[in-house]
Amino acid sequence: MKFCWATINVKNMEESLNFYQEIVGLTVDRRFKACLPNLL
Repeated sequence: MKFCWATINVKNMEESLNFYQEIVGLTVDRRFKACLPNLL
């Protein structure tokens, strides 16, 4: 089975990237800015 992609919502991007890259061993293929709706 091939795993293609995942979307993960996090509170602290840098802390989460460190965890998934250093601890879990995943790599970032590409990053892009999220388009967030106006929540106010």
